[in-house]
Amino acid sequence: MSRSSSIVRLLTSCLLLAVAIPLGAATFTSSQNGNWSASSTWGGAGVPGAGDTANVGHTVTLDVPDDPIPNERVPAVARIPSVLLAALVPLVAAVAVVITLSVTSEPGSGVGAPTRPNAITIKNFAFLPARVEVKAGAAITVTNADGVVHTVTADRGGFDTGRIDASGRATITVDAPGKYAYHCEVHNYMTGVIEAT
Repeated sequence: MSRSSSIVRLLTSCLLLAVAIPLGAATFTSSQNGNWSASSTWGGAGVPGAGDTANVGHTVTLDVPDDPIPNERVPAVARIPSVLLAALVPLVAAVAVVITLSVTSEPGSGVGAPTRPNAITIKNFAFLPARVEVKAGAAITVTNADGVVHTVTADRGGFDTGRIDASGRATITVDAPGKYAYHCEVHNYMTGVIEAT
């Protein structure tokens, strides 16, 4: 899977998360005279709270304290309208993607994790370089520079590092010439290729 496909999947996930966030604010309409805190005043649909809209068409007695949380402050986030919060989630996700892409490198760009011959570095949930050329039979050292477990597993069998812990290392060998696609078993969107000559 290409980097752009991964980005599209990430942005789609963030958008779905934003849509799934309940907006929280509700609209209540009084159905009879009564106390604010009585559910029956609002047709049995509960009681309006902070951030809710109350349409009052009857005599409703306000029987709750001015400060609903005595001796405590309402967090600043609670005062932000839910619609604004729902709009901010994808914006923050997009900014995170841009920052991530600006501090990571495209394979072969010469930026990012230094590469050594016969070496693969796992950093920022990517294999660096994404394409490695080695002589058949040569050992390839894999270094996990991320803070989570990864693997280097051949798509069609042939090699598997097993789980490499954070800051861990493993060695694999490709015995026969050919092109070997590989991935991380834990994060299947992480892919790379080893070309053995």
